[in-house]
Amino acid sequence: MRFKSLRANILFWTGACLLLLGASIIIFATVSVRKTAIQGAREQLRVMAHERAEHVRTELHLVMKCPSMLSRNLGGALDPLDPLSLERDDVDKMLRSILEHNPDVVGVFTYWQPNAFDNKDALYANEPGHDESGRFAPYWYKNADGFIVVEPLSRSRMDYLPKSFETTRHKMISVPHIHPVKGAGYSIISLIVPLLYNRHVHGIVGLDLDTAAIDRLTKVSAIQDKGGEIIIFNSRGDILGATGNAPEKTIKSAELKGLVEKYGTQSGENKEFWSPSKDRIQFFTPVPSRYADTWWVKVGLPRDEIVAKARILSWQLIFVGSACIIAAMLVFFVMSNRIIRPLRLFTEATKEIGHGKYKRFMQGDSSQDEIGKLARAFNEMSEQVEAREEALLKSKEEWKKSFNAIGDIITIQDKDMRIVRANQAAGQFFEVDVEDLVGKFCHEVFLGVPEPCPGCPVRKTVQDINEHSEIIHHVGLGKFFHVSSAPIFDNDNNLEYLVHVAKDITEQKKMEEELFQAHKMEAIGTLAGGIAHDFNNILTAILGYAEIVRADLPESSPSRHDIDQVLKAGNRAKELVKQILTFSRKGQETQQPLQSSLIIKETLKLLRASLPTTIEIQEEIDSECGTILANPTNIHQVLVNLCTNALHAMEDEKGVLTVKLARVELTKEHDVISGDDVAEGSFVELMIRDTGHGMDKATVQRMFEPYFTTKEVGKGSGMGLALVHGIVQGCGGFIKVESEPGKGTTFNVYFPAMEEKIVEIEKKQREPLPRGNERILAVDDEEGIIELLTNMLKSLGYEVTAETSSEKTLEVFRTSPDSFDLIITDQTMPHLTGAELAKEILQIRPDIPIILCTGYSAMISEEKAKKIGIKRYAMKPVSRRDLAVMVREVLDKR
Repeated sequence: MRFKSLRANILFWTGACLLLLGASIIIFATVSVRKTAIQGAREQLRVMAHERAEHVRTELHLVMKCPSMLSRNLGGALDPLDPLSLERDDVDKMLRSILEHNPDVVGVFTYWQPNAFDNKDALYANEPGHDESGRFAPYWYKNADGFIVVEPLSRSRMDYLPKSFETTRHKMISVPHIHPVKGAGYSIISLIVPLLYNRHVHGIVGLDLDTAAIDRLTKVSAIQDKGGEIIIFNSRGDILGATGNAPEKTIKSAELKGLVEKYGTQSGENKEFWSPSKDRIQFFTPVPSRYADTWWVKVGLPRDEIVAKARILSWQLIFVGSACIIAAMLVFFVMSNRIIRPLRLFTEATKEIGHGKYKRFMQGDSSQDEIGKLARAFNEMSEQVEAREEALLKSKEEWKKSFNAIGDIITIQDKDMRIVRANQAAGQFFEVDVEDLVGKFCHEVFLGVPEPCPGCPVRKTVQDINEHSEIIHHVGLGKFFHVSSAPIFDNDNNLEYLVHVAKDITEQKKMEEELFQAHKMEAIGTLAGGIAHDFNNILTAILGYAEIVRADLPESSPSRHDIDQVLKAGNRAKELVKQILTFSRKGQETQQPLQSSLIIKETLKLLRASLPTTIEIQEEIDSECGTILANPTNIHQVLVNLCTNALHAMEDEKGVLTVKLARVELTKEHDVISGDDVAEGSFVELMIRDTGHGMDKATVQRMFEPYFTTKEVGKGSGMGLALVHGIVQGCGGFIKVESEPGKGTTFNVYFPAMEEKIVEIEKKQREPLPRGNERILAVDDEEGIIELLTNMLKSLGYEVTAETSSEKTLEVFRTSPDSFDLIITDQTMPHLTGAELAKEILQIRPDIPIILCTGYSAMISEEKAKKIGIKRYAMKPVSRRDLAVMVREVLDKR
């Protein structure tokens, strides 16, 4: 709706908005209050239901102590040979005592299968407390006068009880039986406990509970005052107790049973639920109990009682909200005059400007409100025209500076790829003035050819008027460029110019290639880890069985030497696997004192067999040169890499290779260590000299860089010398290189010499292996390895249980956790890894020591293993001596 008057429009739409806003707030508040009240009542019902359920569970537990205790005591009556067996008079005394000391218990009885008591039931036929067959079935109860009397069980009870034999076969309490007591004036709930002997049911102990005891659990004045009720019933719908307000007479058992089946046991398990109802809010929760039958607690409140206060508060909100809306309308009517009057004056001033009176200025521009701001904007309009012209010129100059400040080569070209503008970076790159580039073709400037570059993005932009980019390699410039082009449109949205940006990415391209090479090396490392795992398992079998054979051979046997060679080769293979893992950053290399001359001589023997016979090897090895601290496989790798590098440097594989090993004393006066951060002292010098083509100074300076190589593709990765440099630095040494083109190359490698002598371990090797007789549970998924491990441990005196399945191992341990003193497990196994198996075992028995063996695993480390609780972490293959020492140490630390 629109009005001619601005004031009327403002008042109408403002009033409409205020009414709509106020109504929305009132409706929202009313709904929120009602929802909050219902939610609070639901929470109150939930808490009350849980409290009542817990009270019922507690009372039921206390009541059931009597029949449970009686069941245990009567168990002696089932074994006539037991010197503590009970007489029937003793049983009657127990039943009577329960009635006397438990006011809520109104009756107690026993019922036996024929001859279950003493095989003399026929002798007691029709006597007091017995039926016509003589079965022992007395029923002690309190009559209407409160006296305790005894009589045989009624016929209806006798017909009901045999069914209890089946219901109590695997349960502690049968379904409660509710029935009135003749002449007593009350109803009872019968709870039944089985009498077991040799896991068979031979009789029943029954207890009758007065329903008044259950009624007392439902009396809560807070909910009764509000018209609410609490009802306790079982799964069949039988009401066991109720508040005074509970309409138990109007609720049928079938209705309660139907609600439980529909909402409480949908998933097959008893669970609490809300029952939908228009006039009441009802909550049902099961009584937590370990007994056979499920009891339920129902708590309900009238919905009108809950929302009564919410209605009052809603009317209060409506009244207050309406009053606020009316007051706001009155205030806005008064304030609208302050808006309308300045607008009328502004309209008159605008008409005058429309007639050419540009000198007319609005009054009131000193005001700080919106009208004042409008007046100031109106007065400043003419002044801004000149200011905009100046700003346009300044912006053009700033654009030019920004255009020239960009470091990439940027040119603006026409549709024919002719340059119309270029930035300073373009002139600097081509070493010409920027003006000299204008008018030339792009491909003429970059390549000096009459045709565009292959894959030029400018041509694609001219065709489809979209942005394009390509990576172009300019062989003549020796550069890689990331070239992009974008269209510039005229006022009619037609293509007018193109922006051509060329970014020099030569260094980035080089880094990408190095990163790709690094990823390849990482993939090789992953493959090496997998190979190492399988190879260590193979070595475990080779070394283990070789040690067993060697132990069985006499000292004079000629085969002992052969086995020693097998062990020596196997240990070298073991060290090579460690080196593979170290190279791939998946293992930790260990350094040890070693006689370098022995490693060098052994390596030269292998090289002699692998190098061409046209290469002459000259050896100058000082056997007394001293000891160094290093990894033997690393020293082996240093010599192999340097000799292989020397072979590649000698043309036609002809020349002389000189290897020298000697002890030297170096001081700061020597040119060898001048300028290096190396301490003075004794060093073991390894010299490798070849008669190859040599290297220039530039190559010598870069020779240790990773991936740097002067060899043809496929003949070297550039990692050999980088690896040598890393190994030598790791040993605390350094390398000096002398080389000239055509005069060969000499590598001088210096390792710090140790003053200490190598500790002799032969005596330790001759010591007898530690033994024991403890019980060990061992598991490995490879049958050969578990068989070897079993033989080793049994030869040391231990009692071994071996498994090839981690799941079967866990089952064996869970069955008998105290039957073992130590667990030895492999790591990589199907279903459960060694670490997962250890966690499961430690949950069962936290004090059991565990040794984890692995050929290689990226998932577990020694640190992670110790955090789990594993005592020792061992890398395969494990020698017989190492296994004996490790097992004994772990067992002794228990």
